[in-house]
Amino acid sequence: MNNINDHLYRCIILECHDQYLHVLTDQGEHLRIKNLANHHIGDKIYVLDEDIIRDTVDSNENKAIKIIDFIKPLSAIAAILLIVFFINFTMSNITYAVISLDINPSIELELNKSGEVIHAKGFNTEAIELLSNLQLKGFSYEKAIDAILNQAMLLGYTIDQHSVLIAVAPIKAQIEGLISDIENHLVIYTEQLGAEVKIGDQNSYTNEKNHDISLGRNLLSNENPNIDENDMKNMKIRDIFEYIEKDQHQKNEEETKEHLDSEDGKELEHEDDNSSEIDKINEEDKHEEDKHEVEKKDVQNDDQSKDSDDHEGSEDYSETEHDKDKVDTTTITTHQENTTVEESHHSDDGDHHETESEKDHENESNDD
Repeated sequence: MNNINDHLYRCIILECHDQYLHVLTDQGEHLRIKNLANHHIGDKIYVLDEDIIRDTVDSNENKAIKIIDFIKPLSAIAAILLIVFFINFTMSNITYAVISLDINPSIELELNKSGEVIHAKGFNTEAIELLSNLQLKGFSYEKAIDAILNQAMLLGYTIDQHSVLIAVAPIKAQIEGLISDIENHLVIYTEQLGAEVKIGDQNSYTNEKNHDISLGRNLLSNENPNIDENDMKNMKIRDIFEYIEKDQHQKNEEETKEHLDSEDGKELEHEDDNSSEIDKINEEDKHEEDKHEVEKKDVQNDDQSKDSDDHEGSEDYSETEHDKDKVDTTTITTHQENTTVEESHHSDDGDHHETESEKDHENESNDD
């Protein structure tokens, strides 16, 4: 390293103060020099020995300044890492979805974007007792659900059909993948335990949820408004399901009865319609019969009139034929009479000839 008394130093200004400037030489030494002009940070200047303030800058201070300069970039890196860590920590503690379990302990789990538990809340004394034996923060939702069910069985709760209600709902948007994964996982509890699973939406939790009861009980309450709010909060899950099933059975019976009554009414109406239709058909048939009767009478009248005309014509024809026969008979009689007369005449002529012949014969005989 060059002697500080023998050289001119080229430096860059790091800090500006009223009485001095903090500079860094090309050789990496930190110096304090007199502030003799209007300089700015980053300016490059040349420094003489006489400008150096020696009584305040010794080797130890230079070492300290070098250490500080070495630490500065490390500090920047650490600050960046700290910011990243803080952001990740903050993001990991933001609730993106909620899962609730009701056995009779009524529990709600808040999940971050990765599906990890960031908070577990108990809504009744049974839930608080159960959670006191568990540390669920940081658990995945799968492990957390299994841990709660196992702890419930250890405490003597029955895990079977109509004894478990599980519900899930998103709190933030754009986490469809997480909700879909949870839904697929909950199918296991439906198939193996007969658990009832409810899927809510963002609105069902943020705007409609009664925060004194779990998500699952809240969704059941929305589906069954006839159940009193206090009953929904305090009743055991099994009792709630039995009530809902009984109420649904009663509704089905009423609907069946209404349907049957409606069908009976329709049948009676149909019968009335059929009766009216039959009456109408009968009336039409009667009308047709009357019409046919009238037509028949008209035909008969026409036939009778025709027969009468035919009869009169026949009589005329008979009379004509009779007259004709009479004429023919008269003609025949006249002809016969003429024939008889002619025959008589011929006979007379014959007799006459015969007499004449006899007379001639008699005369001949006399002559002899």
